[in-house]
Amino acid sequence: MNKRGVSEMVSYVLLIVISMSIATGVYFFLQGYVPKDKPECQEGVNMIVEQVQCASVSTQNLLSISFQNRGLFKIDKAYIRIARDNRVVKDDVPSQNPIQLINKIGDEGLSPGESTNAFNFPLPGGYATSGNYILEIQPAHYTKDKDVDSLALCAPFEVEIICNWL
Repeated sequence: MNKRGVSEMVSYVLLIVISMSIATGVYFFLQGYVPKDKPECQEGVNMIVEQVQCASVSTQNLLSISFQNRGLFKIDKAYIRIARDNRVVKDDVPSQNPIQLINKIGDEGLSPGESTNAFNFPLPGGYATSGNYILEIQPAHYTKDKDVDSLALCAPFEVEIICNWL
């Protein structure tokens, strides 16, 4: 009776079982590093630019902008980017993007129907000439706690502006 074939089969089965258990262990180990759920923007978020103005103060060109929440949910932050009307790449307007939205009373976040006071930002380098510019505004809101992992980015919208520096 030849038992050599049986021992080869046992060794193959052991190799498969060991490799499957290693693969299962690696899967569960790496699953802890993958985010569980991605925050999504709620339907009904609508923010508009209430007022936008280009101003030259001393030797610095400033962008003055105010927002209004016309949606159904609170908006906590906004990304503001600018580009010339013929450029695809947009530059961040504030050095710390996104900005925290604060209503006129001084509370954080914009509830539906509320507006902000004007934010004044120095424009990035390269925006010193008069002309047409495109502002891209991207609202964002927290879905759970006020941490970066729960900040849901909404669809951006664009506003065309004309700056005439004096």
